[in-house]
Amino acid sequence: MATLKGTTHARELAARSGMSPRRAFNLLSELVQRGEARRVSKGVYAPGPHTRRVLSPTSAMKRLARAIAQEMPALEPVLFSTGQVADLMHNAPAREIVVVATARAFARDLVRALSAAGSNAQVVSTRADMERLLDLPGQVIVAVSPIGDRRASKLSLGVRVALPERVLVDLAIGRDRLGLPLYDEDILALGENVLANYDFSISRALDYARRRRGYDEVAELLKAIVRDPRLHAYAAALP
Repeated sequence: MATLKGTTHARELAARSGMSPRRAFNLLSELVQRGEARRVSKGVYAPGPHTRRVLSPTSAMKRLARAIAQEMPALEPVLFSTGQVADLMHNAPAREIVVVATARAFARDLVRALSAAGSNAQVVSTRADMERLLDLPGQVIVAVSPIGDRRASKLSLGVRVALPERVLVDLAIGRDRLGLPLYDEDILALGENVLANYDFSISRALDYARRRRGYDEVAELLKAIVRDPRLHAYAAALP
């Protein structure tokens, strides 16, 4: 198989070609390695190379990561910031909101460590908490989220940083459940831009959404996002 003609599941390729599923997976993986295909979900591949854009950490994230690595080096919380994706939305929050996710047992200790380092930080698990956070002064505010799950993140800066799938899920869920100051159309625009311009796995996003008890709402969001003609390749990976 020289090229991939359309979005294909490895099982479908195996059935059409009379090869074993393992061989089909290997052939598709070879196309990915050659830059001729991209993986859009578990077992689902589409034509075209993987994009190489990554979500770069903001200066505030780097500063917070240094403080956490110094004060709580074994913790490895997951960080992301609205500043990383501000240019992908129509109406980004005026101030940068850094989200630091860690197990509930360490959340208040983390707030104290960040506050001692000069950051305006607060545990946020309800809408009332978000309102109090938004009342804090400063151009950068820190929402310490009591979520211990590390899915859809990678080690970086001495902590963990969220992958695009986690950023989209957390912002969508945070808007609905916590009152994060984002409009519906901005979440949609963010999703369209992330799927079009970054490596993104539907299965990774839905796996993390399931852990956040938001599978159905995230699945519906992704279905709305892939209506964009640029993103039709992702439709085959949706439930």
